[in-house]
Amino acid sequence: MYTLRTAALLLLAAGLSVAGNTPFFHLKQTTKRGTIQVTGTNVCHTPIVAYVVIFERAHQRTVWHGVYTHGDVLQTGKSVRVGIVPQGTLLGRPIVTLDYVRLADGTSWGDAQTDEAKEIEARFHK
Repeated sequence: MYTLRTAALLLLAAGLSVAGNTPFFHLKQTTKRGTIQVTGTNVCHTPIVAYVVIFERAHQRTVWHGVYTHGDVLQTGKSVRVGIVPQGTLLGRPIVTLDYVRLADGTSWGDAQTDEAKEIEARFHK
């Protein structure tokens, strides 16, 4: 049986360092000119109005977020550059995870463990 644990092991074996991809927002990490760039693609049939992504490596943690306002959304199939960090010489494999995503129809997904995600989530519950 194909389990989530098996899928995670296969991702690690393949050298991929993106965790937490969902049926809503697909994260991709690339290295270019001494930087690590993370892009997100809306793979859902509903527009995205907010996201929070965590980048972790060794003792470094960076949180990126995007909130679309005034009718702006990330349309289905569209991508956005989530963030960029220097490649550096830090030990450890970078791990990129999706902490929170909110769709235009009010659906949300994620643990919302970061302060940024909690703040964004609260905006939609006012």
